[in-house]
Amino acid sequence: MNRILLILTLLCAIAGAQNRFIIRVNDNDNARLINTILSAGNITIVRNLDFPGQQLNAVAAIVDNATLNQLRNALDVQYVGNFLLAPDPPINPTEGSGDSLGAPVSPGPPPSNAALDHLVPGRPVTAPPAGPIQGDIIVDIVGTGIDQSHPDLAGLLFEAPLSVMPASGGGFLPGDLDYHNHETRIAGCFAGSNTGLLTALGTRSNLNIRSVLCYGKPPDLSATVPTTFTSDCIAAIAEILLAHEDRLNNPYLRNHGAVMCFSHSVEVPNTRVGDLDALFDLAWERGIITSISAGNFVGTAAASSPGGAGEWVVFDDGGGLAGQRYWPPLGAPSFDLPGSVGFENTGDGADYHLKTGAHDNATDPAPWKLSEAIGSALNTPNPEGLGPAMNSGVDLFAPGENIPVPATRLRPNPGGDHVGPITVDGSTYYLKQGYQTGTGTSYSAAFTAAAAARILQMRPWASPAQIRAALLSPGDSPFNLLTLPDLNALDPMSLTYAAWLERYTKIAVFGYFDEGAAGKSADPDGDNVPNFIEYLCGMDPRFKDPRHAPQVNYDADALKLVATMQLAAYLPDPAEVIWQFQHSPDLENWTSAGQGDLEFAPQTEDNGDGLTMTATLSIDPVETKRFFRFQITTTP
Repeated sequence: MNRILLILTLLCAIAGAQNRFIIRVNDNDNARLINTILSAGNITIVRNLDFPGQQLNAVAAIVDNATLNQLRNALDVQYVGNFLLAPDPPINPTEGSGDSLGAPVSPGPPPSNAALDHLVPGRPVTAPPAGPIQGDIIVDIVGTGIDQSHPDLAGLLFEAPLSVMPASGGGFLPGDLDYHNHETRIAGCFAGSNTGLLTALGTRSNLNIRSVLCYGKPPDLSATVPTTFTSDCIAAIAEILLAHEDRLNNPYLRNHGAVMCFSHSVEVPNTRVGDLDALFDLAWERGIITSISAGNFVGTAAASSPGGAGEWVVFDDGGGLAGQRYWPPLGAPSFDLPGSVGFENTGDGADYHLKTGAHDNATDPAPWKLSEAIGSALNTPNPEGLGPAMNSGVDLFAPGENIPVPATRLRPNPGGDHVGPITVDGSTYYLKQGYQTGTGTSYSAAFTAAAAARILQMRPWASPAQIRAALLSPGDSPFNLLTLPDLNALDPMSLTYAAWLERYTKIAVFGYFDEGAAGKSADPDGDNVPNFIEYLCGMDPRFKDPRHAPQVNYDADALKLVATMQLAAYLPDPAEVIWQFQHSPDLENWTSAGQGDLEFAPQTEDNGDGLTMTATLSIDPVETKRFFRFQITTTP
């Protein structure tokens, strides 16, 4: 109760300046929440955040000052203090420069691209690095939409846009247009034909880009920076998670590859919104690689949501950090934080997300570009002196200064080389398409996400934590320059049995592996294949898939035993599972006959996460009777 009273006291001080709020309760009865809110008086509900699968039951509402106390009283009567009533702060793209809608647009790309030249010397790569291009990857780019018709994005595969904004009505565009051009720039950094990192790395294949729209537009298209609200972004991330749930219903880890790029932050520096951060953490836990711009606020990198996601939050007790952990809450609803809260990025929080700062394309990553928009004074405490250095939340630095990117300008009138007309909601618009340069952590996050996607193409079963480890170069400094790993010599990113089980535990329905179902000899999917064989063969313990289990046949004419099975591509060396042919004269004393002659067939769409292997054992004709078997054992 004391925490909630402290939060409400904070609300009283700022209620006059902010009349859009998030109201959240810790149950799944959405109708009761809405009825309670509307009973309090003159209140307009603008966003219903009813996502029980994500443990989220909340609304965003516009409340006038005269009604605020009535709302608080109604909630207190219904929920006895167990509710959250907090501001719904605006969010905008954290791009530093190049945003102006009046800035000139060049018809073609610059002749050079220092960012890509630094990351991929000798680009473009004439052939993809060794290793199979395997899993289909979904890349969610969240924000203002993507101009899919831009020539720099030609040839890419785009999923149907995902929008949490109204399908029609004043001031909204579909997700395949981009009035502000922010996410079109991000898509260009990802895989543009002249500007993209994946293009420079030699492949854009198996990449499905999806625009996730959570921004509107001003009717006159005159604003230089678009603004949405945190609740809109919460809805967008929740919808991504819902779509991801459908992907997780498909078998095999390689079918679940997902990357999310979010280059935005809460507009008010040092502002944390628990539900937004919690959804990012949930996305990471469910297997989505989340790349987040650290933010362009001076001296407060990664201090605002969602740049601070994945870190612990503790009360500041007179200059020192209190031992009691405040965020993420343990089994409790999330709460916005009062001003007396500090941050620390130790423990589990240090392993979450890829939070990227911008450097100036030089070899030395130490300084960000020194400007009011981009941030300076790295490793200094935040202005209020709460907690440690805010920039300790930055995981790595990637190119972020003077980045060539595709540009689109949406105009109500034709002129020059505009493309169109196009009609949206009964209004006519024209597109001017070309290129610009821009600066900011938005581009850094995009390059980091693209590098993660490239690794995921080659290691489609890799976990977000493994991708993160591959990108963060070793060393004592937590501020690493993004240097691409040698893709021809990537760490195998192997999965032990425990890691394999953990991956499936996170994507299975809750409780699936309870009551002994996680044991190596257990068979939770009932296909008569124990877990340790499913692990060995790249199978999915949630689905009956015995066709991938080992098969042994005897060729009497050729006197050969032939074992056909899969070996999972993620097995460590040495593997935790051992297999061999054995022979015996009496069915009691067995001797190893080795693994025979091995042949491997390439991975196909139908062989799970494994490579099809054929093991052939030639049997010498002898007069003495012998017995043979194919044995698979696991280490304890």
